[in-house]
Amino acid sequence: MSAFAPFTRRHLDALVPAAGTGALVIGIALGERKPSLAALQLAGAIGLALGWFLRGRGRVVMLLCSALALGAGAAARAVGGLGWPAEVIRPAGRTMVEGVVTYDPNGHPFATRLVVHVDRLGGQVLARRIEVRGSGRESLRLRTLRLGDAVVIEGVIVSLAADDDFLRAQRVVAVLADARLVAVSSAVSPQLAAAEWIRGAIERGARRLPAGDRALLLGFLLGDTRELDRATTAAFRAAGLSHLLAVSGANVAFVLALAGPVLRRVSIVTRVATSGVVVLVFAAATRFEPSVLRASAMAGVVMLARLAGRRVTAGRALSYAVFVLLANDPWLVHSLGFRLSVAATGGIAAFAKPIGDRLRGPTVVRDALGVTLAAEVAVAPLLAVHLGGIPVVAPITNVLAIPVAEPLTVYGLVATGVASVLPSRPATILLAPCQWLLHWVNGVAELGASVPWRIDGRGLVVLAIAGAVVAVLRRRRRTTSIGSP
Repeated sequence: MSAFAPFTRRHLDALVPAAGTGALVIGIALGERKPSLAALQLAGAIGLALGWFLRGRGRVVMLLCSALALGAGAAARAVGGLGWPAEVIRPAGRTMVEGVVTYDPNGHPFATRLVVHVDRLGGQVLARRIEVRGSGRESLRLRTLRLGDAVVIEGVIVSLAADDDFLRAQRVVAVLADARLVAVSSAVSPQLAAAEWIRGAIERGARRLPAGDRALLLGFLLGDTRELDRATTAAFRAAGLSHLLAVSGANVAFVLALAGPVLRRVSIVTRVATSGVVVLVFAAATRFEPSVLRASAMAGVVMLARLAGRRVTAGRALSYAVFVLLANDPWLVHSLGFRLSVAATGGIAAFAKPIGDRLRGPTVVRDALGVTLAAEVAVAPLLAVHLGGIPVVAPITNVLAIPVAEPLTVYGLVATGVASVLPSRPATILLAPCQWLLHWVNGVAELGASVPWRIDGRGLVVLAIAGAVVAVLRRRRRTTSIGSP
């Protein structure tokens, strides 16, 4: 019994970060229903700080209770921030708002929408997000705005539609209709300025490609699918490759790899600080997509662990990263992209190696299949609930596309940046490999989309039951063979 006890304590300690994150999520669910729990946020934060000084079971209990309280308080405070402040009178007629662009302009050229964090409305302090909508000539002016721009806009405040889930996720409280841009000044934040410089260079380089290739490449590099046609988007979704058009942790890893030759020449402290700046700038350039936030937070956890001289597993890094992100922004729990990213990363960390070890064939193929199948298994319930199921060909299309998507991303980031300062002919030659790789991935997507079969929720249940039965039978057969003389 004494030999078993250390094993139990060691594994229990490894589960504490994941359990703490689970407690935080439960707290968020409670706080959204009870806005009066906002005061628990401070209590939960204090409890987490004090919990580290305890030992044994008391520490675990203290940390879990504090995480629950922190989640409830943070969510309750976030819900309170969605309302219109009582001290601010909603104006009738046209009014002036001053704020900062927080979400890039979208829509078609003559009907533009963007999100602005309003600092002042009609001379009163507001500190809320609103959606700005413009049409006609003003729409063209609004489309020139970028993340971080300080703006003054005139328009009419109207109520937000109750069923607009996207705007709710952006924490928007109202709409400024019939907008007219009065004044604009560029971002003053060094981080946003650097991010816009990088994003602008990539976009200028990508303009040397035909429209379809340019739109697809910007999806791979920046997660910007605004110019992508619906047929291509539908093909990638039907083939199980839509995650390639959303910037992910792989992109963050590629950017750090590109900076590797410089980072390896400096001290560990400078390396960690510089890596953090690189990650933050890239996250801003990709508009803080949920998957990028997850990957950036995980990179931060790993870098801090290295600075402290400790090793951290992928599972623990994921738990710490998700905890920090949700404590800061509880609304991320409702983002499907964030949940898919967390599930896929957790699945890869837990199942990729065991699955790969049980497959046959070359190591490269087994590893690729192990990662793909692990991610597919982990995200299957979410896809079944929200997107109607999983394409049957997804494992095959991912094995064919991902090995090409990785060099495409790395080479594309460098090639577009260099092409942005080259004459047209050399830039076209430099970007030719990007076109070849794009055509391969697009061809795989179109071929996969031609297979109509999908596994829905009922199919997943049947597969899960069948897998459990096979596992039990194999275990019983193995036990019988060991026990037989």
